[in-house]
Amino acid sequence: MILIFGGTGFIGKHILLDLRRAGHTATVISRSPEMGFLERHAPDAPAIRLEDLMAEPDPIFSQARAVIWAAGQTTPASNPGRPWDEPALNLEPLIWAADHAASAGAHLVYLSSGGSVYGQLPATGRIREDQPLRPLSPYGMGKQMAEAGIEFLARARGLRATILRPSNPIGRWQSNRAQGVVGALFRAARARQPFPMLGDGSVVRDFLPVEDLSRAIRMTLDDPLASLGKVWNVGSGQGHSIAEVHAIAERITGHDIPVDRRPARPADPSYVVLDTTRIERDLGWRATTGLKQAMQAVWDHDAGLD
Repeated sequence: MILIFGGTGFIGKHILLDLRRAGHTATVISRSPEMGFLERHAPDAPAIRLEDLMAEPDPIFSQARAVIWAAGQTTPASNPGRPWDEPALNLEPLIWAADHAASAGAHLVYLSSGGSVYGQLPATGRIREDQPLRPLSPYGMGKQMAEAGIEFLARARGLRATILRPSNPIGRWQSNRAQGVVGALFRAARARQPFPMLGDGSVVRDFLPVEDLSRAIRMTLDDPLASLGKVWNVGSGQGHSIAEVHAIAERITGHDIPVDRRPARPADPSYVVLDTTRIERDLGWRATTGLKQAMQAVWDHDAGLD
């Protein structure tokens, strides 16, 4: 059995469905599982509230061969003036689950953030995993602390773990308004309202179709000899400015999307494009879907065409 923490969140939904298609048995762990989604897409997938699991963890963890951590209570924009909130919200439950995974001998796959842990870098080349971690936001700080906690448990408790650093996932069900440029653009197009653009549109991001990310997670679990103890970037390796993404959205929707320009956020790096050489070499994974194709799939899904 595979436990998916955050299994009905944006990324968790895709992980759950991908694992089920591959024949794996998965259980959703969430503070508040989205039961309507499960009833429609995975009616036989068990769902357990996090507080119930914490009250009686051993019977569940004893059955788990793997634990995927795709949960989170914050976004890159969260807690700009309250960095002390990040550990309590995200780090403490992760370390609790990772410790139980260590006791059970389960393989932990932790989703960090390639978009936030590296911080501000020159706008050239691709970012490698050995780049020093210098996050600018409390969210990125929390991810860095989580990675350090996992590495500690690997040394102290024998935790079997893999850390993945995804870039900027995009796809269906990305409904959180606090993150996701593509979703915000399409919402603006449907509502005929301006798109709130932070800065001048020159910020460059590495957009990754969430289906490619789900496949990387599944391949990580299926090949523990290649993945245990590894830290991998997971991205497209291609950079696109927000202005470029805005233009693509206009072509896909067939609408002009006016822009409401707002000040850039100090905690947002101006350039993030990931080097994925390591995961390509070690695991044989690489992104397969281009940005325009991925955005078109999101628009078609939201329009009820898929």
